[in-house]
Amino acid sequence: MLSDFKSLFRQSIIYALAPILTKLMGFVLLPLFNKTFLPQGMGVVALLDATLQIATVVIGFCLYSGFFRFYWDKEVQGHQKSLFYTITVFQIFLAIVIYIIAFFNLTSISNLIFNKSQYGWYLHIVLISALLQVIMYMPSTLMRLQENPRLYVSANAVQLLITLLSTLYFILYLKTGIEGIYYGQIAGCVAYLIAVFSYTLRNMTFTFERKLLVEVIKFCFPIFLSAVAILVLNITDKFFLKSDLSGLGVYNQGYKLANTLNMFIVTSINFAIQPMIYKKMNESDNTRFYAKLMTYEAYVTMFFGLAMMVFGLEISKLLSGGVVEFYDAWQIMPYIIYAVVFGMMKDMAVTGLNIVKRTKSIMFIVIIIALLNIVFNTLLIPYMGSHGAALAKMISTLLFFVFILIASQKAYYIPYEYSRLAQLLIVAGLLFGVSVFVNTWNPAWRIIIKTFIICIFPFILYVTRFYTPMEVQVIKSGWYKWKNPEMFSENFKNLLKGNKNN
Repeated sequence: MLSDFKSLFRQSIIYALAPILTKLMGFVLLPLFNKTFLPQGMGVVALLDATLQIATVVIGFCLYSGFFRFYWDKEVQGHQKSLFYTITVFQIFLAIVIYIIAFFNLTSISNLIFNKSQYGWYLHIVLISALLQVIMYMPSTLMRLQENPRLYVSANAVQLLITLLSTLYFILYLKTGIEGIYYGQIAGCVAYLIAVFSYTLRNMTFTFERKLLVEVIKFCFPIFLSAVAILVLNITDKFFLKSDLSGLGVYNQGYKLANTLNMFIVTSINFAIQPMIYKKMNESDNTRFYAKLMTYEAYVTMFFGLAMMVFGLEISKLLSGGVVEFYDAWQIMPYIIYAVVFGMMKDMAVTGLNIVKRTKSIMFIVIIIALLNIVFNTLLIPYMGSHGAALAKMISTLLFFVFILIASQKAYYIPYEYSRLAQLLIVAGLLFGVSVFVNTWNPAWRIIIKTFIICIFPFILYVTRFYTPMEVQVIKSGWYKWKNPEMFSENFKNLLKGNKNN
């Protein structure tokens, strides 16, 4: 099992490069966006981004999830290339059909979202960006399944560079305004698809597997309905706050900063572990592996989440673009960070239901949570404003985790370490509470104290006996190996070599 976690760690480092680079680009551009578009304009961007999420979910139909599930299935062995071809062709066909339908209804969609018809062109650009992003899903998924992180990172680096340069060109030179953001996305997607074109063709056998496609669609349909409900959970707050675009812009700033945790840590780890989860589902020690996996991922996520919460004020000021209204975005971050942690645990807890193919249970739970989220937003926003929206998100995600956990444990029991998970959440929350009291201090002292608060997190867990004896031994071994800065280069090379061998 230890070798599995070492392999997972190596892959996570490499897979993390793509989302990290993407978010770094976002950090570079965020001050420019804030300064150029101001809170009201960023409120418009928030609604356009929400629309982009809707489009990608509807066009994508979660077909990549079916590809993940069936790729390692015994019945598919020998037909993996034709399965890849079949799903890719169907994905492109579905994307074109939905694009045509939406294109002839852009004015109506604009009126529905903005209560104005003038945003139809913006929505058209967003729709094209969504279409291209969905087409990217299949080659990206195949790279993860084949554990080809180098190509994955290279292709994403090309996309990142073209997106960055194109966005700067459209906004700074051509002065296109908000649509320049999405022109940049389109250029980056086209560059990505060109970069992986030959790889995509090499992994295709031009045989259309009709029966397999039907099975994939049956598997994906409940997941798609769940994704729609999750979408409602994720974007409801934006539409509840749309009457005040400036307030929405500030709220979305805090939301995006906190959600960086999801992209930096959770998504990169999940990219690495998802293939491994299904590869191990027939092994004897798989349940213990899944339990440890949730604990370790929660540990890493909560550590970085704590750092972001503690330095939330400083991060908000740094990326505000000098616009004072964005300073208050840090107040939204703790709610969303805890929501990210609960969401990560939910993603791990759903493993049992996926293994036994009971995805319909997920669908019903997600629908219930989505409805509850609407109720929470309705009740809390009138009294708490944007804080109410963030709190509704956190509560809904916690309930989502609890309901999924209960259903999954009944279907496929996994001995999760509940007490250790609770320790992580409580200790991090208490330390953040302490850090709030130093926000009014002198900046130099504030940074020193906050850094100390973050550093003592793992030591407090040691005092509370969070670590097992074996984990303590592994930590000590790792410390002796990595404590010498002169050995960083050699150790990192060995890490990458190990990943290649695996």
